[in-house]
Amino acid sequence: IEWLEDGVPEEEQLLRIARRLGATPDQSRRHLERFRKSLEHPAIRELLSRAGYQDRPAQRNDARGGEAPTVGVRNECPIATLEDGLFVAGTIDRLVLLSSGGRIQAAEVIDYKTDPVEPNRTGDLVRRYGDQLRAYANAVACMYDLPRERIATRLVSLSAGRVLEVPIETADDTEPPAQGGQLTLF
Repeated sequence: IEWLEDGVPEEEQLLRIARRLGATPDQSRRHLERFRKSLEHPAIRELLSRAGYQDRPAQRNDARGGEAPTVGVRNECPIATLEDGLFVAGTIDRLVLLSSGGRIQAAEVIDYKTDPVEPNRTGDLVRRYGDQLRAYANAVACMYDLPRERIATRLVSLSAGRVLEVPIETADDTEPPAQGGQLTLF
């Protein structure tokens, strides 16, 4: 899904993809059911919706140049960078880019997680995957020459139906904000 407004893939297309990935027909139907159910959660719908980004203050008037910013998305975005002398490579599930004046001004790194988790235990996901998202944010900062404060990181807990902010600094002692809270990046 690039944007919900552009439509969701048809059931048969999704089942073909699942079969191609080795899922049995039963597994494919269960995955499809979970996928459809995750799209019912308002926080997830907002994250996948163009309208969810257009309502943010910086979207209405970017102080950097007067022109209306544009929002783009890259799904399954490969990254590779050096971090502290180590080669870091991965694939960002969803990278949302805010552009203005022909330049990327901000980014949002989104990673989907299917781990079974109770809604009141989502802080565990933030702690478990925080380092991964911080590495992704570092790579995005290098790729687009962005200051780290212009990059937001989010985990999407599909089992809990929540979008969780992952602080870029350190997530060891932090709890995620409540579901559906206004994202502050843009």
